[in-house]
Amino acid sequence: MIHFSKLHQTLDTAIKGAGRSVELFSPYISVAMLERLPLVGAAERKVTIVTSWRLTDLMFGASDPKLFDYCRQNGIFLFVNQKLHLKSFLLDGKRLFTGSANLTLRGLGAIDQHNHETLVEVAEAPEDYLLFLSRIKQESTLVTESLSKKLEALFFQGLELPPMDQLKQLEKMQSGVDDLLQQEKQGAFLISQLPMSRSIDDLFAVFMGGHGDDEQIQATARHDIANYDLAALKTLSNVEFRAQLATRFFAQPFVSALCAFIDRPRRFGEIKEWVQRRCTDVPVPSRRDLTGNVQVLYQWLVDLGPDRFEVRRPQHTELICPKSALSNARAS
Repeated sequence: MIHFSKLHQTLDTAIKGAGRSVELFSPYISVAMLERLPLVGAAERKVTIVTSWRLTDLMFGASDPKLFDYCRQNGIFLFVNQKLHLKSFLLDGKRLFTGSANLTLRGLGAIDQHNHETLVEVAEAPEDYLLFLSRIKQESTLVTESLSKKLEALFFQGLELPPMDQLKQLEKMQSGVDDLLQQEKQGAFLISQLPMSRSIDDLFAVFMGGHGDDEQIQATARHDIANYDLAALKTLSNVEFRAQLATRFFAQPFVSALCAFIDRPRRFGEIKEWVQRRCTDVPVPSRRDLTGNVQVLYQWLVDLGPDRFEVRRPQHTELICPKSALSNARAS
């Protein structure tokens, strides 16, 4: 279906019907438009925004410098990707609206002086396009409060220049913004960097084209395929797939740091506390919210590193133990 009028009403109705997730990809976004959409109020629904930030766009009003504050106040995850030009709005991981319209008052026709735009509605987005959006998120930089302040300082520094010099100087300063985003991404420890598939066999089945009817398995596998850059691999056997996945999994900085922490038997609660303290997500997830993530981590650490870790359950306490520590204890 093609929508070409009152796009804000179309998107408003669609978002109200979303249950677990809303993902908004748009290079230009205004807080005034977001405030008209029903993005807040549903406690169980995760909202993610991916946009681009260029100093010239901020100066001319195409982007909104107040966007981070809005997202922080409303528990919305905000990512920046400077290569983003597409406009796609994904609901519950399958219902898609994509086209020419940005998330602005003009773009969605929320004011009289609006643009001519379209959104194409797809009830079941193709799997390869969903994987494409997942890769974009993985390539993006999460905006933290410190990053937002640094970007804001650069923006206001540009505004202090003489009007005739602003555009030229802001364009020169843009490389500094891009470097800042890259540095922030390299130092980030995000929950989205952790695995989501509860079964590596299920992940392999999706990799090979299976599990078409199970949306949850498909969604978590799509995340892991993008997260560990598996899509480009040639067809592999299960053993070869696990070997490639193990190499990528244990090389990931978040996982590498966690493995160093597991230098002795660690309780489940200790791992949750460590993950919460180390993660740089905004907002920071609660320990209760991290239960599922840590359960998956336990499974992957043991399945992909059987020579390194094992899980033991003495007296109803679940411990993840390094094999080296157990060997040393037995030897003594």
